[in-house]
Formats: sequence, C-alpha cells, structure tokens
Amino acid sequence: CYDDLVALNAHEGSRGPITNIEINGIYADYCHSAIRFLLVSENIENIHVSNVFGNFYQYAFGFTKYYPGETTGRFDGISIDNVFAAKALPARKGDFQHPPHAEKSLRLIWVQKDTVVNTLSVKHWHRREHTLPHEMILVDQGALVNRMILDDITAENYTGKPMPLLYNKGVINYLSTYDLDAGEDEVIVNEGTIQKSVLR
Repeated sequence: CYDDLVALNAHEGSRGPITNIEINGIYADYCHSAIRFLLVSENIENIHVSNVFGNFYQYAFGFTKYYPGETTGRFDGISIDNVFAAKALPARKGDFQHPPHAEKSLRLIWVQKDTVVNTLSVKHWHRREHTLPHEMILVDQGALVNRMILDDITAENYTGKPMPLLYNKGVINYLSTYDLDAGEDEVIVNEGTIQKSVLR
C-alpha cells in the first residue's frame, strides 16, 4: 500500500468529527503507514487500535494536519496497544516512492506541529529494528500533547546507530512511563518542554 493503509481523515472532502472507532488487526510489509489521523477544525476522539504487525517506510501512526487553516480540532482518547512494528525501506522505486529518501521518512509515531493531542496511550509495543534508527515517537516542535502514557515498550536496535524511544521537541504537559526498555539507547530525548513526568 503506497499510502495510508487506514485513513481517519476528519478534514478531507466531506468534513466532520470521527469518534468511537475500534480497529483490530493490521498486517503489512513494506507499507507506507498503518494509520493516519488527520484534522484541522474537527475532533478525532475515542479510537482504540490494537494488534498491528509489520514494517512501515513513512510512519506507523501519524497525528497530522495537512490542510491549511487554524487548528481548533484535537485528538483525544487515542489508545494504541499490542504492536510489533519497525521501519522499512520502500519496496518499490519511482513515482510511488515517498519520501524520496529513506532517511527523511518520519518516525513510527509522529505528532506533527500545530496539532493538539489531549490523551494518547501507547502500550505493549515491541520493536526489532534492522533498517532505520529513527526514534519510535516524535512530538514535533509546535505540537502539544496534554497527556501521554507509555507502558511496556521495548526496542532492539541492530542498526549500530543511536535510536531513542521518545524524542520531544514540542510540549508534553503530563508524561507517564512504565517498563520502557530501549537497550543501550536513550529512552527520552527532550528538546522541548515536559511539564510533569511520572515513572510508575
């Protein structure tokens, strides 16, 4: 799939909120992405994603704003669990290769600038990385996450280069972490603001 395997786009074509969705079971090899969440002025709320397997060359989960306009919508109540996913190189060259250079691809969980995530929970993720040592989670500059919960996440890094688990360039108001194992790599790289961090 050379685009988002599942697209929850609240701001594309017809517009409106997306709420109360359960997605169970995604498997893909050398895929663009597992799920894209997209909004501008609408809300995407109460989404539970579980049992995701494969490797992805753009991102696995993208919290995005693509279209212009003031960002007044928010992501809330997003729960992701039981994931076995890593990065991939595109399986095909040419017009369908996006991005054009693998090193410019996005992180497995990408929170784009100018987006607001009220609550994001990520649990039971195992990553065995042989391809690209990108951070697992990137909160971009200008992004806001009010509450992030990370629980039972492990990463095995076979790339020979540093691969932090969480890279924060934005604002996280509350970060709760439990049982995170990044091997010899850093668990958290913070170049933004983390208001409160709780290790359970």
